[in-house]
Amino acid sequence: MLVLDMSPSMLGGTPLSGLAEMKEAVRELITSYNSYDREVKVQLVGFATKATTKTTGWVTVEEALNILNNITLGEESIAEVGGSTNYDVALAVAMDEFKNDSVGKLLNGDNQMYFLTDGSANRGDGNPNDL
Repeated sequence: MLVLDMSPSMLGGTPLSGLAEMKEAVRELITSYNSYDREVKVQLVGFATKATTKTTGWVTVEEALNILNNITLGEESIAEVGGSTNYDVALAVAMDEFKNDSVGKLLNGDNQMYFLTDGSANRGDGNPNDL
């Protein structure tokens, strides 16, 4: 599972934005997992103020790469997830997806989660004991 910061700060001010750098790192990571001699499933969660799964359950490497390639931070995406950086909602959605036997999940798989962000949270529920 990859939990990806999609807040507006990921647009960055350089020719290679934080979003582009993150997408390239995720591509390399997913591709490296695919080189192992076992089945690999991926789930992508995007977050900012809100969090949402970007995949329908756990998907193949090829499907995950296609979805990743289409992730943008245009007005529509920012409207979907908001403009703050809220780790609480990101972790809550990720934990729910791990707990649930969502579509495509490898029940006896070796599960890993990576949390990618460019900075500190600036929004949350204020209760560190909730998660």
